[in-house]
Amino acid sequence: MLRVLMFAAVLLVAGGPVQAAERVRVGILKLTSSAPIFIGVEKGFFQEQGVDVELTFFRAAAPIATALAAGQIHVGATGLTAALYNIVLGGERIWIVADKGREWPGYPLTAIVVQKDLCDVKIAPLQAMSASLEALRGKQVDAILIPQPFPGVAEAQGHAKVLVWVGDVLPWQCCCVFYGKKLAADRERALAFMKGYVKASRYDYDAVLRQKDGRIQPGANHDEVVAITAKHTGASPDVIRVGFPYQDRNGRFPAEDIEKQMTWWVRHGFMKATIPRREIVDTSFVEAAIKALGE
Repeated sequence: MLRVLMFAAVLLVAGGPVQAAERVRVGILKLTSSAPIFIGVEKGFFQEQGVDVELTFFRAAAPIATALAAGQIHVGATGLTAALYNIVLGGERIWIVADKGREWPGYPLTAIVVQKDLCDVKIAPLQAMSASLEALRGKQVDAILIPQPFPGVAEAQGHAKVLVWVGDVLPWQCCCVFYGKKLAADRERALAFMKGYVKASRYDYDAVLRQKDGRIQPGANHDEVVAITAKHTGASPDVIRVGFPYQDRNGRFPAEDIEKQMTWWVRHGFMKATIPRREIVDTSFVEAAIKALGE
């Protein structure tokens, strides 16, 4: 009886029974570049760190930034867009924290995909990646700029041809993981998520991204990573095998490239001003995760 009373007193002091930590909701697209997130979920790397991850799928990158600002998700894992920068410019707190894919020579990410019998294009913005593929199939547009696995799907279906992979001609940091203010303020949980992500990034890199003499050298877990990515993207394993985009093995990214991007957006009228790097980039989470896990 004494033990029961003491336990009840502890609960009263603590404000009630301990509640399970809220799930970390991750906004993401069904792309090959999302492989580390998929791996982290399937291999249990996030759960190892005490983080329960819930994937929320979107059809385009910009709405992920909007959902993050609204508190509907905790983490965004997608392309860097003017929408993201403008949300921060408007006063919201969003932090770019880790690599999630870059255009890089020898690694397929985004491709210009054209109809086989056409080579000239007229720019036509579309609202979703799947809509872009349908517009190309229906010959409503001549070409699309779209990331994997969609270029592989288009070629596999026989109605389109990859003209060029962007990374072969214009390397740049196009995709990142970013935290909303709620998760960023919870340092312990934010770091736990990042440790799971770094571990998954290493698994991904060792399985499908290592090169020798300019050629990919499949690792021991290559087929497993292909299968996991195919499961979550809905693309066939053969399409996924077309290739994975480059991502840093530890999740690091060139922060200076973020400043170059904002300068370009401002120059072309998509942003009114650039944002100081310290107000949008925070590499401390990934660096702390790498230190905790060991290089």
